[in-house]
Amino acid sequence: MAGDLDTDDLIARLALDARPVRRLAPPALRATVWLLGALAAMAAIIAYHGLRPGLAEALAEPGGWLSILAAGATGVAATYAAFHLAIPGTSRGWALLPLPVALLWASGLGLGCYAEWLRQGPAGLEFGEAFDCFLAIVLISLLVGLPMLAMLRHGRLIRPVQTAAMGGLAVASLASAALELFHEGDARIMDVIWHVAAVMLIVALSSGSGAAAGRSALRAST
Repeated sequence: MAGDLDTDDLIARLALDARPVRRLAPPALRATVWLLGALAAMAAIIAYHGLRPGLAEALAEPGGWLSILAAGATGVAATYAAFHLAIPGTSRGWALLPLPVALLWASGLGLGCYAEWLRQGPAGLEFGEAFDCFLAIVLISLLVGLPMLAMLRHGRLIRPVQTAAMGGLAVASLASAALELFHEGDARIMDVIWHVAAVMLIVALSSGSGAAAGRSALRAST
């Protein structure tokens, strides 16, 4: 009986200090809100720089339109995957959502590389200004990724690595698609290499931060 009284007393004490908890909006809605904000920010960046010269010719090349549309679709799919993975009880299968369009994106990049190799041969592997692609994707990803990080902070105990990896893929692929519209690359093969390197870096950093956040939150709860 004393034990029951102690439990009731504990519940009463906890209830005195309890604060109302605001329920999160549905993940699809929050993902849409972030996407609209990210696309607006990228549109502003594109408007500031202006569309790159020769964009129409670049899009007419093999894989031109395919790589941009597939990169954008990968970003959209990864965004919805990240916000759903951060919710308890959702299926891990959400992590597979970006896979089909990511493979399509890779196919478009591969076609572009092949066409450039036929045209330039080993000369297409010169560095030129391709490293600028890497820096631009990383910087744009950081710009639009910070708001996503804040919106996904509640998911640090719910599959933190998968959630962070999907978030990293989302921001990096959208940044890559935006970059294609305003940055003029001088060696497409090296551009692709740096694009891929930047995307992999953002995903790796996101996954690492997700794992660290998960461990930190777990230690705090014990």
